[in-house]
Amino acid sequence: MGSCFGFRAIYSSWYLQGIGASDLLIGVARGMSGVYGLPFLYSSKWWINKIGYRAIFIFSLLGYAIYCISFSFLEVPWPAVVIELSSVLVYHLHWVAVMQYAAHVAPEGLEATVKVLAGSIQYSLGKVITTTIGGYLMSEYGGRVAFRTLGSMAVIYAAVYGCYLFMDHMQKKKSTQPESNHCKAIS
Repeated sequence: MGSCFGFRAIYSSWYLQGIGASDLLIGVARGMSGVYGLPFLYSSKWWINKIGYRAIFIFSLLGYAIYCISFSFLEVPWPAVVIELSSVLVYHLHWVAVMQYAAHVAPEGLEATVKVLAGSIQYSLGKVITTTIGGYLMSEYGGRVAFRTLGSMAVIYAAVYGCYLFMDHMQKKKSTQPESNHCKAIS
């Protein structure tokens, strides 16, 4: 998800300028991103309890896919204000879930370290990788192809992670099944 974040942070404004967006429109689009997320930040605990950390990660990847693929179809810049609504999933709920999940999986006494590691991977490593690859895609193939490529990658990552979660769930369900029921089912 760091790769999607880096690409979005660096190249979306340039892409919007390329299709004729004014500085004001770019600022409004980015500002609305924060406004859209406020109610979700306030209710984030409810969302995490309702659907879980890991499901939010999948929705975050799908949010990036929606964002990138939608951007690739822009002919005029003003719909970007509406597309920024995806930031609710890709940033606001995502980061609350990351911090909650980091606290959940961290060994005793290492909670802060795990949180910093998660942030470092997202904002440093992911951003470096994507800005390099994204810069190449933008220069060689243009913004439309670059955004579609990144959106497609996000869909693929979401599908792979979703399959992993499903298999993990089935494995846990199978291992918690009482042995006596298992023996009855076999005989």
